[in-house]
Amino acid sequence: MLTNHDFKILFVAFTISIFLGLLLRIFYYSKTKFLFRRLLNVVILQIVFPIHAYSEIIKHRSEYIHSINRGAKISKNQKEKLKKEINSNRRVALRIIWNSIRRFKQNLDSHIELLNKLREKTGEEIVIKLEFEFKKDGTLPKAEYKEHIIDLYA
Repeated sequence: MLTNHDFKILFVAFTISIFLGLLLRIFYYSKTKFLFRRLLNVVILQIVFPIHAYSEIIKHRSEYIHSINRGAKISKNQKEKLKKEINSNRRVALRIIWNSIRRFKQNLDSHIELLNKLREKTGEEIVIKLEFEFKKDGTLPKAEYKEHIIDLYA
C-alpha cells in the first residue's frame, strides 16, 4: 500500500522525468551547439505564440464570426455555440490555454524546426527577446495566416 510519502516521491520523480524529457527533446532536435540559447528561445516561443494567437483572434473576431455564418456545413446550433465561444474573451483564453497544453509536443517540435530553419537561413543562432514585435509577412496570404493561428490554438 502506498503512503502519502510514496506519492510525493512518485510526483517528484514524474516531474523530473518530464523536465528531463523536454530538455532531451529540445537538445536532440536542435542542430546547434548553443544549447542554453536554444532552450531560452524555445521557452520564449512557447510563451509568446499563445499570447499572440489570443490577440489575433480577439482582433479579427468579426471576421471569424462572418466566416462561421457563411459556413453551409455547420448546423445552426453549432454556429450559435461557436459565436458564443468567440464572443467571450474568457472562453477564447481558456481554449487557447487548453489547446496549448494539449498540443504541447507538436508546438514544441514546430518551434524547434522554426529555429533550425532560421539558423540555416542566417547562418547563426538567433537571439529572441521578449521585446520583439510580430509582423505579418507580405509573402504569407492573410487567409493562410489566420488559418494557421486557428489550426494551432483555436
